[in-house]
Amino acid sequence: HAAGLASEEPLFAKSAADFACVLAPKVQGAQVLDEVLAPESFDFVCYFSSSSAILGDMGAGDYAIANRFLMAYAHQRQTVYPGKTLVIQWPLWKEGGMGLGDDEQTHMYLASSGQQALETEEGLALFERLLGQASTQHLVLKGQPDRVHRFLGLGQTAAGESSPERLVARNLPAGQGQREEMKG
Repeated sequence: HAAGLASEEPLFAKSAADFACVLAPKVQGAQVLDEVLAPESFDFVCYFSSSSAILGDMGAGDYAIANRFLMAYAHQRQTVYPGKTLVIQWPLWKEGGMGLGDDEQTHMYLASSGQQALETEEGLALFERLLGQASTQHLVLKGQPDRVHRFLGLGQTAAGESSPERLVARNLPAGQGQREEMKG
């Protein structure tokens, strides 16, 4: 389930209807899919969420909340339905995806956080790897480990990490899963 609607304005400048409009594709979309497809048996169901569920969405709020809903919904769904359920909080993709608005805003965000946009090939390879993981939830970030860790308030990376770029998928909640890395 990869539906979504980008938020266009700050939280305090939008109406309740605009707020609900951004939530609907992810919240109602996930629920309707389960209602319609409940009689079917699937090997897996995957919700494509956003790292904004963890990192925030530049003051809009609604998009982050919609993605946060997918996190909770995936965990609940895993207990109710057979098969694997997972939710992946993806970072910005170089091609496609929701984006942050204009190119300048995207560049500023990536530069300030130490992140880099995810390449399509990297995302597809990581998706296949995450399907084989036992955890329900995964946060994916790509960039310079030390800078991303500082941005997230996690401190320094493990000693000996010399790669200038890594693709990291972290099973969430933090501390309960394994960290998987792909060298860039």
